[in-house]
Amino acid sequence: MSLLQVSKESRRLFPGQSLYHIPHNLYFDLRDARFTPNIYQLISLSCVSGYNLVHLLYVFGLHLDDIPRLQLRLSFPRTMLLDSDLYDSDALVQWFEGEGEPPPRITPLIQILTHNVTERVAALQRINRVSFIYAKVGTEDDFCFPDLLPGSIVRADPRGSEVKLAATRGKVSHDFFLVEHARGLNCCRLQQVAPRRVALVSTKLTAPRVELQVGTELKILGAIDMEIRSLKKRGLASGFRTLPTPKSRELLQPDPPGSDFRHLLRKGRQRAGLSFRQASAMSRKIAQELGDQRYFTAIGSLSDYESAEAPPRHIHKVVTLCTLYFIGFWRFLKASGLAMDKLGQEAIPEDLTESTHWAASSRRKDREPQGTKGNSFLNILADRFEEIPFFLRNALPELCGMSRPTLRDVFWAGEMGQEFHAPLRGAAFLVVNQRMKTAVVSENEPEWKQPVYLLARRDGSYFCGRFALAGNTTVLHPLSTSLPSAKPHQSGGDAEIVGQVVTVLRRIAVRS
Repeated sequence: MSLLQVSKESRRLFPGQSLYHIPHNLYFDLRDARFTPNIYQLISLSCVSGYNLVHLLYVFGLHLDDIPRLQLRLSFPRTMLLDSDLYDSDALVQWFEGEGEPPPRITPLIQILTHNVTERVAALQRINRVSFIYAKVGTEDDFCFPDLLPGSIVRADPRGSEVKLAATRGKVSHDFFLVEHARGLNCCRLQQVAPRRVALVSTKLTAPRVELQVGTELKILGAIDMEIRSLKKRGLASGFRTLPTPKSRELLQPDPPGSDFRHLLRKGRQRAGLSFRQASAMSRKIAQELGDQRYFTAIGSLSDYESAEAPPRHIHKVVTLCTLYFIGFWRFLKASGLAMDKLGQEAIPEDLTESTHWAASSRRKDREPQGTKGNSFLNILADRFEEIPFFLRNALPELCGMSRPTLRDVFWAGEMGQEFHAPLRGAAFLVVNQRMKTAVVSENEPEWKQPVYLLARRDGSYFCGRFALAGNTTVLHPLSTSLPSAKPHQSGGDAEIVGQVVTVLRRIAVRS
């Protein structure tokens, strides 16, 4: 099609809706490298060309799958749900093969996985058995501290949560639950005090006791069974400001049918615990991270969006709002009343974009990905974990606390995860910064804030530990319950430091 034909077709598809019309001089505008069509024109281009809207956004430098990465980099007061949608199912990712059962001891992952291959995200997504709920713990969510830390990513299993709670028979649950109430979300233990009525129980004795009615005042989203915890950036919870007041009866209000984007923005901002000033300051950080000032949104603009009749036209502002308020991109477009029923679904051919971001035509979505058949290591992991969160694939630097993590930095923690002391209890994977090989002891910091190190013995086995000072002697405290107590540590002795453990993915046992 010529550009004139595209312009005419956009007018035919959207008669009387000038915002969707493609100008006949679009090529002239594109000479400016900073020019990007507005959200209406991008939708129109997708409808006319038949190409995927997400791919068109990629052509103009916008990557929706980067939104979780930005959300993990920023610090939010409230616990928020992460959008686990895979926007670009045609994207290529690096994948691996590995044979045999997972070893029962700490093992470098590079010794288990081999044959680096490339796969489609859509093909890999097919190995997932269950869809879980993921959330980022906020700095004001103090109910779970220090069992769960601010900034951690938690996974909640939505299956049979109320049945698990009923099995406690009125006692405080051992498990943590992800719950939603009128003020937002919390990770906490629960105690059933009456039929359909529960109390939110904190690990701190100073916490207020709040009792809520299940269904009208509280929704149990799931039992938390996994945490991705950063040991490098350990935040301290700052209070209980997310809780409903005991004297008020705040009902859990679902979104009304047909609610518009203004309601969505207002609710999202309040749920995130952000003022307009805080949200604007965070948008500046997004702009700095992405190197584009168009992502910055002024205080006045944020306020205007919550009272305007139409959504912002600039796609960069839409991405910023979705990031700050944890709103799914498709949900935002739907609430804005934009034309989504005619969007194209085809991937842009690789030869048109000169990009290797999308899979070649030989890699079909329906093919069985390598390394996930039979008794392979990855297939066994998929059975045990039930889901691999591929939507976090672009957020690995934020999750690992390293700018360029590689397979050499990841260690399988073996089947001994439950035998670790905190904070490694239940560990399945460890990310180790092998450039940090010097034992550091912070005398003014509590034990839970002391660095954790991975050490190697002369026989090739590994273990984890912390260091402390006893007079002028550095003492090593192993974190495994099966190892002997603390002993002096000397460089060049029986154990050498491999590196500092910066991130741990740990299983949290959910008791039925």
